[in-house]
Amino acid sequence: MVAAATNMQSNKSAENDTNVLPAYSNEIESQRIPEGLYVLINKKTRTLIDLGGGNTGSPASCEGWPRNVNEKIDHQLWIISQVEAGENYRIMSYRAGTFLDLEAGKSDKKSRVMAYKHVGKGDSRLHQEWKISAEVHGYHTIQCAKTGTFLEIADGKPDNGAHLVCSPEANDKDHQFWELERVSRTSQEVKAVIQAWKSELLDRLVQPYGDNVQ
Repeated sequence: MVAAATNMQSNKSAENDTNVLPAYSNEIESQRIPEGLYVLINKKTRTLIDLGGGNTGSPASCEGWPRNVNEKIDHQLWIISQVEAGENYRIMSYRAGTFLDLEAGKSDKKSRVMAYKHVGKGDSRLHQEWKISAEVHGYHTIQCAKTGTFLEIADGKPDNGAHLVCSPEANDKDHQFWELERVSRTSQEVKAVIQAWKSELLDRLVQPYGDNVQ
């Protein structure tokens, strides 16, 4: 009886396991940052990069604020995409369509980072290009391609509205480390999760069209 009960319990567990949606792996292959929608969280302050006041103009202040879970959530959403040629990235405000930009390409300590309209040509485009490198587990550094200085929250202060700036590499780099929390998935990734979970549902849940269909 005990053995039978154990077998029944084991079978029930196995059946329940098939109903559990598998966790999506967020590992970055070959250090490449997948294009998508992100919130960027500072390791030291735990504040997020925020488009100050939701300003859609150019330039607009970029600041550190606690996480928004209200109608201002789009102030903190950023699209990371790789530059067409090379290994740099652009970071664009989902709300405004403006880009993180090291103002005037200054290499001085605590140089302001603002949101500006896109610059596609000339040396100034490098003010809006960033090298993103994996560092300590789960965190990255974000360096301006023009100056090599690091994106940080000024003085590592958790105050609301603390300025986003760039400075040379610090000895204590916690305020220069960023968690890139991805909040979007590609259609291919969604399909992979469904396939691993319950493959028989794939045709019922996903339209049989190409990913580029408008």
